[in-house]
Order: sequence, then C-alpha cells, then structure tokens
Amino acid sequence: HQTAETMALDAVAGEVDMQTRHISTVDYIPMLQEGTERGDYSMTEFCAGTGPSHKPIPLSMTTQDETKRALFQNKDFRLALSHAIDRENVMSVVFRGAVAFEGPKWDSPLQQDEEDALWEEYAVYDLDLANQMLDDLGLDQRDSDGYRLMENGERLSILCESVTMWKDAVQMLELLVEEWKNAGVEVILKTWDRPHFQEKRDENECELCIHGGPGRGADYTVNLIVDSRYVAPVHWEADWGHEWYDWYNTNGVEGQVPPDEVKRNAELFDQVKQTPDFEKMIELYKEMLMNRTKGFWWINMGPYWADPCSLGVVKNNMQNVPPKMPNSWWWATPGPSQTWMYYFDPPQDF
Repeated sequence: HQTAETMALDAVAGEVDMQTRHISTVDYIPMLQEGTERGDYSMTEFCAGTGPSHKPIPLSMTTQDETKRALFQNKDFRLALSHAIDRENVMSVVFRGAVAFEGPKWDSPLQQDEEDALWEEYAVYDLDLANQMLDDLGLDQRDSDGYRLMENGERLSILCESVTMWKDAVQMLELLVEEWKNAGVEVILKTWDRPHFQEKRDENECELCIHGGPGRGADYTVNLIVDSRYVAPVHWEADWGHEWYDWYNTNGVEGQVPPDEVKRNAELFDQVKQTPDFEKMIELYKEMLMNRTKGFWWINMGPYWADPCSLGVVKNNMQNVPPKMPNSWWWATPGPSQTWMYYFDPPQDF
C-alpha cells in the first residue's frame, strides 16, 4: 500500500486478513468499527505497556550546516524550543482530547524519579522564557517577517521531515510549525514516502527527522535492550546524531567525533552488550538514561499518557489469533503470539 488510507479502505472491503500498523489511528478507527460486518472482520486489541509516552523531536546535532549544527548542539537552544511548545494544546488536538499529562509511572526497573522530574521540568510551556533564552543566545535580531536571524545573517529556518503515512506525526508537526513561529523560529515541513525519507537520513541530509519513539513501560525496557538509538548513537536511525553513529560504527575512522558525554553512553552500551548480569545491565542503562536526559539530547513531546491500546482488524475466518496482545516494534508484534498456529477456517487458497 502507498498510503494508510488505502490500507484502511481495503480492510473495510474485506481484502485484509490482519493489520494494525498505520491504520490504528483516530482517523480510521471509527470507519473500521463501522465496517466490521461488510468486511467480515473483528477488531482486536494491541496494547503497549502502561506509563508515560515520549515522542522525540530530534534536531540533528551533526547536520551539514555548520551554523545550525552549533545551535542544535547547544542545550539551551534545545531547551528554548522545548519551552516554546504548548504540549497540552498540540497533543490534545492530535489525540482528539484522549490524552492526559499526569498518570502512572513506568512499570519498568528503569524508572527513575529524578529522570521523570527532569522531563517534566523541560516540558513546561513558557513562551516568555523561550523567547528570552533565544535572545540570550544572540538570536535577538529578526527579519521583516518576525523570524530570528542567525549569526551569519540568514533566517533561522529548520527543515523538518517525516513520512506521509504517519498521519499523527505529521499533524503534530503541522502544529509545531505554529508553536515555534511564536518564538520566531521558522519550520518548513516536508513529508516523503518511506524509501525517500530513509535515503535522506542515510545521507545525513535531515535537520529534523521525525521517526518513531522509545515506547513506554515494560516496552521501554525491551526497547533499550534491543535498540538503544535514543540513548546512544549506536544505530543508523539515531536521528539526533547520524555522523556520531558513523564515528561509532567505524571505530572513529569516519563521521564526527561526539562530545564526551555522548561517547560515555556509547561506552556504556558496549558494556551492556558484554555483561550477562541483568541487574548490572539495568544499572548501566540507568546511567545512560540519566546522561541522555540531563543532556536533553532531543526535545520530547512527552511525557503524556494516552490509551495504551490500539485496534486492529482480523478476518473472521482467521483462527487462533489472540483477542488481545502486546503491541511493540521491539516485541515484534505479532511474532511471539505463535503466528505459526494461526489458520483459516475454512482453508483458504493462495
């Protein structure tokens, strides 16, 4: 499918045996619920872990533009942009009001009160503070349209890119354009098909690429063990520092040399890979999380609490599919639900 919309329409037409990814959004769920009889399918729950969600807004701190790179690597710049976001307004629109900004802590051994308090502090909406912080960074001059000027005299404009199919993320970014405009920062939003988006990331062409998120609760624990891209530059999709990943992946032969605190997390990650002791692994990951959070390496649209369960479709002649299962990229939904035991009744020819 080229779009999530055609995927959802095919499900309603009865042409999809099982699907949840990309169609379990507020845009399609009502249509899918109304179409169960026509499409001869049932709705199945796919649930993530409980606890706060995080949605990274990762400025590329290794972007090719040297002037922007210096700004993006400045923690005060990232904090200023964070304080310029009215998260309750943005996320309430994206989730149609079905979101809260207080809730239970992570059901995870990685949960740390100090880290949670920092995320909440960084997420406080204070436009006056944001503007003052940007002024203090020397971004106090503006052009005729009210946008700030960088030290090279050019408008402070950030190219933000995402994938067309991720409708929730795109809607969030459309609102973010207006939020940062209030602070004198221009955001140009472009969306691409998935292959082109991946090519731009591979070539370090993104200034701000929006992809997935690190999950929540128990899912977050599994995430870190399988994929630590949001706490160390050890994965090619570490959008906050692609050139730092190249440095890590080539043992310093290529890429840009990261700052010491980022190097430290890469070292800790290597220790994690070598230890068979789960408690030691948790201890190392906690240090990594605190380093990441204290450094505020990427802007966080959370913490927020949304319904941990999404809905998917399963054709009525498809048997042995659990009515409810974990929903996680790192759990590889629906893989561990013993998919080899699924079957069609009556049998279906392919």
